[in-house]
Amino acid sequence: DVDFFKVDLSVGEYIFEIPRSDGDATVLAWSCNGREVGGSFTRIRFHIEFTGVCILRVNGLFNQRPSYELIVRPGRPDDHGNAMEDATEIEAGEVMPGELERNGDLDYFRVLLNAGYWTFKTTMLEPDGGRIAISVFDSDALLTGSSEATMISEGQQGSFFDLNTTGGVYYVELRS
Repeated sequence: DVDFFKVDLSVGEYIFEIPRSDGDATVLAWSCNGREVGGSFTRIRFHIEFTGVCILRVNGLFNQRPSYELIVRPGRPDDHGNAMEDATEIEAGEVMPGELERNGDLDYFRVLLNAGYWTFKTTMLEPDGGRIAISVFDSDALLTGSSEATMISEGQQGSFFDLNTTGGVYYVELRS
């Protein structure tokens, strides 16, 4: 069984969600203004880059015909810049909360460091099976170090590595 929904959306972050179902149902953001967008899960975070009509498709898996509830709601705005020129300023030693709001989201931070050894670390707070990668670039945008981790259980340490810097401005990139 497949059901289609038409919804008018404007530019921004949205969450398409099936919070309750008596079977296996998924939602797919089928097309927005004629562009196929994709994603097929019980919860999708999606960034709409234009104002217009989006078609959502909900279907049962394995020929099931589940009853369900579909919610379309605004998502949180992006919390940190997605490029070096939009990086959030952070002090050495400061803990900065953040969220990678959707697959492919990038969060950039700009930090001024003295010469010496520094540890770069992320901690994942939600056990959603996600992945987080951290990369550090110098002021010339050259990669100086990176690490990646997959969340297994709540409180697991995320990505980290030590780096010997020559001092100056560095950019930290986090990505899902």
